[in-house]
Amino acid sequence: MTGTASGRRWGWNADRMAKSFIRADRYVPVEYAQFTLHDYAAGDEEQPPLNEDQSIGVGHRSLRVMSLAHTHEADVAVEVWDEEPLAPAMPVVEQVSVTLRSGILIVAGLTGGPADHPIPVGNPGVYAVRVCREVLFDGRPPEGVHENLERYLIQLWRIAEEAAARTIVVCRPDRGVMWLAVPGYEGQLPDAPPADEAFRVFGRGGAVAIGAEAGHEVVVSIEVVDVETIGGDGTFLGYGELLIGEERAVVLLRGKYVPVDGSVVPVPEAGRYGVRGWRKRTTADRYQLRMWRLGK
Repeated sequence: MTGTASGRRWGWNADRMAKSFIRADRYVPVEYAQFTLHDYAAGDEEQPPLNEDQSIGVGHRSLRVMSLAHTHEADVAVEVWDEEPLAPAMPVVEQVSVTLRSGILIVAGLTGGPADHPIPVGNPGVYAVRVCREVLFDGRPPEGVHENLERYLIQLWRIAEEAAARTIVVCRPDRGVMWLAVPGYEGQLPDAPPADEAFRVFGRGGAVAIGAEAGHEVVVSIEVVDVETIGGDGTFLGYGELLIGEERAVVLLRGKYVPVDGSVVPVPEAGRYGVRGWRKRTTADRYQLRMWRLGK
């Protein structure tokens, strides 16, 4: 399961492995430069979107890992930890989060079945997933089917559950922008993102601008969570920061200093908060804004 020899092989601190309680090694068929990780109970409709320009495609209960080589057998080690481990020496590709309702993980090729037996990771819940990759070829990857082109280390650990505060409101943004700000904010509002960066979270300080379609009604979910979670519902928009003082709350503005009714969301304490945004087109245009305390 674990050991010093294995730690030397993969290049991380073996002393830290004492806290990992599951390790599984898999040889995974990489097809079309991708392989997947998904919840044992996830259906086909819950597979993540195809993101050719991203390292990790995130679905609600699954991940699509983008490889640097088209077709090959990848050596994948999966570790489950009881808390966040130190980052290994192997380069980190990305860190995201995924919901595992079954508590069982499947590692599989894009079109085929699982690479091997399912991996039990623990209780159902939201897990952080850190994907690390070691490239074993020089220059461009060789054509055809090969082995030993890449090694992956995938580390999982359970993180805090969903939002401590969550508010959903309907908003009609004015002039292609809405803002997340503290109640009664009277400072300068950030401008809308430029046209080539439409639908982006933008800003630092007392307010964050979120690009949106002018005059178009949208549904906005505002969440306050205990810890940062990377994955969200829809296309990732970007990152901003808010400095919250004694008011200990945020509010959504649909125009210059015009709040959206019912959108005041309390936060547990004053301080600087990170903000991430996602947008999902369904029958209604939906935005998810998630906040967490920085520097705790």
